[in-house]
Amino acid sequence: MFSGLKMSAGALLITTLALGCGGARGKVRDGDDYMSRARYDAAARAYGEAVSRKPGWGDAQRKLAEALLASGEPDRALVAAQEACRLEAHACEGPQVQALVEVGRAAEAHTIAQDALARGVDDRALRLAAADAALSTGEAHAASLLLLPLAADDAAVAAQRAYALA
Repeated sequence: MFSGLKMSAGALLITTLALGCGGARGKVRDGDDYMSRARYDAAARAYGEAVSRKPGWGDAQRKLAEALLASGEPDRALVAAQEACRLEAHACEGPQVQALVEVGRAAEAHTIAQDALARGVDDRALRLAAADAALSTGEAHAASLLLLPLAADDAAVAAQRAYALA
């Protein structure tokens, strides 16, 4: 009887862990769906629930930061982005740099962006945020150079680059 109780407790633990992880994944999928439909507040709630269920999931933290930025909450986005970077989430630097720019810490954002680029991190979100940081610190030429690799494929980025050069 005691061994049956142990087995049941073990099965319950495994089931609970599986549902918890699946629940977090489901919330991230919900958040992704909301983001694709520009429902940023709903996406932030879904990602927030995913993070509550699985706090060590850096990519969920990064997605939460992106949704919070899109919904106009840079202070909360900064906290989520910093946590994502602490957890070594992929592509966390772009949201972190953008949040820093939006809360008025452009010089710090510019430094973090330059450090990330020097380490070989190079994605679209980081380059766009780094360019915003450079523009905010009066470094228009640096912003233009950051946007150059993206401008050929994106008319909006090309226009932003032209603005930086003007």
